[in-house]
Amino acid sequence: MATSTKDLLAQALGASHHGAEARRRATISRAYYAAYHRCREWALSLPRSTETVSKAHGVHEQLIDRLANPPPSCPREKRKVARQLAGQLSALKARRVAADYKLRRAISENEMRMQQSEAQELFAWCDGSRRPVRGP
Repeated sequence: MATSTKDLLAQALGASHHGAEARRRATISRAYYAAYHRCREWALSLPRSTETVSKAHGVHEQLIDRLANPPPSCPREKRKVARQLAGQLSALKARRVAADYKLRRAISENEMRMQQSEAQELFAWCDGSRRPVRGP
């Protein structure tokens, strides 16, 4: 592998030291792609589904759909983590779409920091340092 997902995240975290809006947009985008690739790696640990192929369009939506709907054979705790990752990746993607395509909309420093923080949290979930709250 030429680069790692942790390298991508480090770049996204380091890119924010410049205050220009273009830099904030790039940081948001890089943080999303680091998270996307980390989730893609993590999803390889899920059991293969025997159900029909996802109706989601595009590889990004398919990954989010796979995480949101893990197969029933997946252990309960892992299903909870998968669903958590789906929600976080979806939120990161929405921010990335705004940063990359909605150029007339201002991107704040706060949005950039939130993207960085949520990407770091997503990595923690993938790495097993975050655990779902036990419940029914």
